[in-house]
Amino acid sequence: MSYKPPIQHRAKVTEEKFLSAFDELMRENGFEQTTVDEIAQRAGLTRASFLARFGSKEQALLILYSRYCDRATKTMYKFMDELPLETDMLMVLENMSKQLLVLVVRDLSSNRAMHEHFLKNLETHDLTKGIFRTCVQMMTAVQNRFLEPGSFTANGAWSAAQLLVTIEFNSALQGMPGLPQDTNARHRLVAEILALALQK
Repeated sequence: MSYKPPIQHRAKVTEEKFLSAFDELMRENGFEQTTVDEIAQRAGLTRASFLARFGSKEQALLILYSRYCDRATKTMYKFMDELPLETDMLMVLENMSKQLLVLVVRDLSSNRAMHEHFLKNLETHDLTKGIFRTCVQMMTAVQNRFLEPGSFTANGAWSAAQLLVTIEFNSALQGMPGLPQDTNARHRLVAEILALALQK
């Protein structure tokens, strides 16, 4: 079954109820442990209605994750648009760290589920590849704005993108207790790490 976004208001409301319930349950129990019956019960709707709307739990997850990807992509393009006005690379990188963490925390359930999918299947979804390419593009733009030509390579942008995504995801999971507890100090440290990677 191929998913079709709802058009009528009632169908949109139904979809949002299901997705909100699904997100809550994934936060509580994770993707694998969440069942369609539980989603329907939490939403106050029926299993049949869920399957008619999405076809599967996996499809509903992709809708949630694609929303995160859209928000993150818009945020990264906004950073790139504003780069010509910026004068402090570390401040830019620090703000990137702060804003990406906010986005990941907001959509932690779908991010975690997609990470579990990767670990289980050793396969990166196209949505993840797309958002990572945009992150590399953003890091390349930072290199071009602040670093001397010839003093950096494309590998530096890839490294910085991978570090940013990995650190913020694990921070959202509270899985990096070795980083400073002070929020500003932590984001500043991340910025300094990214700056070093960008110069490679």
